[in-house]
Amino acid sequence: MLEGGHRGLRLVAALLAASALQACANNPLAMIDGPFIPALERAAAAAAAAAEQQASAAPEAAPVIAAAEPVQVAAPAPRPVAPAPIERPLAEQVPPEDLAYPDQAFVGPVLTAPEMAALTASTDAAPAGDLPDAVDADFLPPQHEPLPAPPVRTVAAAPSASGLVGPASGPAEPPVELATRLPSAFDFAPEPPPRVSAPRPDGAAAPMASGFAAFHNFAVARLAAPAPRGGRESMLLADPPSLDPALVTCANRPPAVLLDLDPANALAPLVEGGATPNSIELGSYLADLRQRGVTVYWITGHGPDAASAIRRRLVASGLDSTGRDPLIVTRFAGESKQARRRALGETHCLLAIAGDQRADFDELYDFLLDPAAAAQLERHVDNGWFLTPPPLD
Repeated sequence: MLEGGHRGLRLVAALLAASALQACANNPLAMIDGPFIPALERAAAAAAAAAEQQASAAPEAAPVIAAAEPVQVAAPAPRPVAPAPIERPLAEQVPPEDLAYPDQAFVGPVLTAPEMAALTASTDAAPAGDLPDAVDADFLPPQHEPLPAPPVRTVAAAPSASGLVGPASGPAEPPVELATRLPSAFDFAPEPPPRVSAPRPDGAAAPMASGFAAFHNFAVARLAAPAPRGGRESMLLADPPSLDPALVTCANRPPAVLLDLDPANALAPLVEGGATPNSIELGSYLADLRQRGVTVYWITGHGPDAASAIRRRLVASGLDSTGRDPLIVTRFAGESKQARRRALGETHCLLAIAGDQRADFDELYDFLLDPAAAAQLERHVDNGWFLTPPPLD
């Protein structure tokens, strides 16, 4: 009984092998990857092989007394043979396995070795734009375009005299030194005008030798003169305690003049008043300095509470008709004029200083026991330091 079962299994295996060989003959993919066996047949073959292995390993069974009818094993139905492929153009060919096995995915046209060789030769010979219709250019290796040739530099010929558009080029100009500082009023100072006397209310001319005229003329001359090699100097002493006449260098600071409003050992009067001969003369000189870019500063010992009254007096007297001149007052008790003059020298170049006593130029004169000790400073009197009447007297 066992031997008959073994024979049946062998017959089934032989039929399966014959069917697989027949499928391989018609399936080019099976020639490469092996015969194709459907899932049901593979499962039946695996079950038969497992049963045969189990039967060979089991001990022989006892003989059966009763005879059993032989088991009829149905042979598997022959597998339909795929029809021969239809002759179609290369681009429309369908692999035979797609006709016989619809569940298989399409993987592309199947080409024989001669067709593949011919296609490769035609691809290598034809340019990229003349490829056969059966080959998609996207699957070809990228064609590297040659790099563009570098531009050729050519020298343009000089135009003839008749075709000249712009002016002819002359000799090379010397290099211009660049400015390394901001412009100042010193750079644009006009020529000093002829000295004229300020008119008086009665029509008489004021003397040319007055302190106000000298103050004005000196400031205009300093403004128009070129800067010396060491730089311009302010009319402030560099080291007052040493009694050295050397002055502070003001470099390129904007120009200014300083006038002291207070009389000696007193403060400027705050009573209302109009113009005087001195204020008219001085007002004309100061107006000319303002037009030249010079800032006019006024200094007094009064505090901030008297600033409005002093401003009204300057406007009424004609010394500052627009009321725009800066006014330097005492900010706190004990602040000296010397400290305020030094602070002004940090921002402006003082071309000239006017006052009715020498202490209005520097406070060292208030501490001298022997006035002769400051004899060397007298070179600045009427030469930057000008003794004039109080402007509001």
